[in-house]
Amino acid sequence: MPSYKNQKCPVCNQEFKDGDDIVTCPICGTPHHRECYNKIGHCFNEDKHAQGYEFKKSNEVKSEEKASPADKSTPVSSYFSPQNSANEENGESAKSENAEHKSNTKKCVNCGEEINKNAPFCNKCGARQPMDNPSNPQSFIPNFNTGYEHSNLTIDGESAEDVAGVIKTNIPKFIDKFKSGKKFSWNWAGFIFGPYYLFFRKMYKEGSIFLALQLIVSLVAQGLYAKPYAKLMQFVSDNAAAISSGKLSSDLVSKFSTLYEKILPMMLIMTVANLVFHIIIALCSNNFYKATVIKKVKDVNQKIDEGGMLEQMMPFNNSAPLSQDDLKKLYLNKVGGTTFFAPVMAFCILDIITSIISQL
Repeated sequence: MPSYKNQKCPVCNQEFKDGDDIVTCPICGTPHHRECYNKIGHCFNEDKHAQGYEFKKSNEVKSEEKASPADKSTPVSSYFSPQNSANEENGESAKSENAEHKSNTKKCVNCGEEINKNAPFCNKCGARQPMDNPSNPQSFIPNFNTGYEHSNLTIDGESAEDVAGVIKTNIPKFIDKFKSGKKFSWNWAGFIFGPYYLFFRKMYKEGSIFLALQLIVSLVAQGLYAKPYAKLMQFVSDNAAAISSGKLSSDLVSKFSTLYEKILPMMLIMTVANLVFHIIIALCSNNFYKATVIKKVKDVNQKIDEGGMLEQMMPFNNSAPLSQDDLKKLYLNKVGGTTFFAPVMAFCILDIITSIISQL
């Protein structure tokens, strides 16, 4: 009996096993389990007998398929069906990407340019865009309100808005001073703090000049009274313990008074000079400040007019892109305003220089 290993009964679709009771159709040779054949009462392929059907084992069919020239050729469907399927998938993918792109973009309200939906400004024309979600961190725009945003006021040819952006604090007071055009106006902060106020308002050149003048006057005065000043310093050094304890004898007090009287003219010169400098600063600091502010505004406007571009830096480089107009306001705020660091450093440097010179 032929082996039907790896063949299947067409009725139950189970592979034949060794020891199975197998019967074959006397006409076409199709094998069946006897039980299956008796169950249906005829050959499973009975309807094919009239066409001359003959059963062939599956491995024989595969061999014929491999040997058949027709089968060696690639079916037409293999060329077109997968490609069409891929094209359909690519089309669907393209549609999906296009839809996603459209959902992430919008058109500029001014020029119609396609821009990111979260962009507050158009990258092409710079026009401000309406924001659908102002609370979105990407839509964050720094607050530049100075009170002069819609003002037509100009100061020395520059807009009051730009000038106010540099002033940053006490804006109305300084705008009024600047508008008056007066060369001299009183500034109490300048009178009290002198050169250090100039450093506080970032007038570094003017502050350095007045500190240098104070230092020169101090050195000249000490030079004119170098000997009595040196004797006084030596007396203080020799009697430091008695002075610190407050237990000075009448002789020590009398000697100290005599030495001190000899340097009083030096102290008077330095005091008067410093007072004069403070008065000059009080009278001129507003005008100095106006010149400083206007220069900063003119410098940045000139760079922009010459085609220069401001770059977005920290802490706003993670926010939505800012327009050149708002970046200019950021820059003016940065170079303007006030600083506590500069006057403290100026005081320390002057003190160090004075100490070094006094030791010479």
